[in-house]
Amino acid sequence: MHRGEKQATGIYGSMTEDEREMLDDEGVEVLTIPWVRPADS
Repeated sequence: MHRGEKQATGIYGSMTEDEREMLDDEGVEVLTIPWVRPADS
């Protein structure tokens, strides 16, 4: 998706700091959203 080979869509999941740094080095935008437990919402 980042290189235009596929249509852009939202992706969610978890990653390590090393994976986040690798994505940043590639120029991929990453947004961290805090996870809220159902009991807190």
